[in-house]
Amino acid sequence: MTLRQIVRYPVKGLPAILLQEVSLTPGEQLPGDRRFAFWRGENPPADGRSPHMRRFNFRQVAEDNALAALRATSAAPAQISVSAPDGSQVAADLDTAAGKAALSQWIGAYLGIAAPVLLESVGGQGFTDIGDKTLSLINLNSVADLSARAGQPIEVERMRGNLLVDMPAWSERDLMGGTLRIGDVEFEVDSHVKRCVATEVNYTTGEKDHPTPQTLMKNFGHADCGIYLRVKRGGMLRVGDAIG
Repeated sequence: MTLRQIVRYPVKGLPAILLQEVSLTPGEQLPGDRRFAFWRGENPPADGRSPHMRRFNFRQVAEDNALAALRATSAAPAQISVSAPDGSQVAADLDTAAGKAALSQWIGAYLGIAAPVLLESVGGQGFTDIGDKTLSLINLNSVADLSARAGQPIEVERMRGNLLVDMPAWSERDLMGGTLRIGDVEFEVDSHVKRCVATEVNYTTGEKDHPTPQTLMKNFGHADCGIYLRVKRGGMLRVGDAIG
């Protein structure tokens, strides 16, 4: 059983950034994960910073399906380059006002809306769906089994996990309430990840193509895929680490 990918999402709803290694601290989430998010609607926080709020306050794949078709690279935690299927792209340093404005304007043009306000999280809590300092683990073999039951590929990107692992299909569900060691890091297994309509979106086309939560319910009696972990003992996590 092996850790295959480490994934950070600098901006909620925007593409994944793959990491080769990351240092984790007890009680904290993956550094920089969902540090930023685009406000949906009017009257954003005036200072450009916000505590955690419910995901419906922000731009995300569940409502803005076209975000799924974007791709990104990053040279540093706050630097991001995003490209669209039509070849347009933007590079931004999100530690600067100019970088935030450039990304907001580009995303607005891509979605066909006014440039949304980019907010930064406070208190070390990123704009994750559950508002807690956890990491999400996705089992590649569970997603493969789900694809077989769906009768079509369900890309693992739809699950937007932090840690992608190779374990026996669905064996992660047996870990609930226990501990999990990956390399030097020890985690507490906190809860299941319940899936929403965001997982219906194809990450190539940026359009909905399968009712993934319904397929989970039909085959398993629940809409869960993945587990949330809390860092119990910190350390350096590396791609290729063994899972124990």
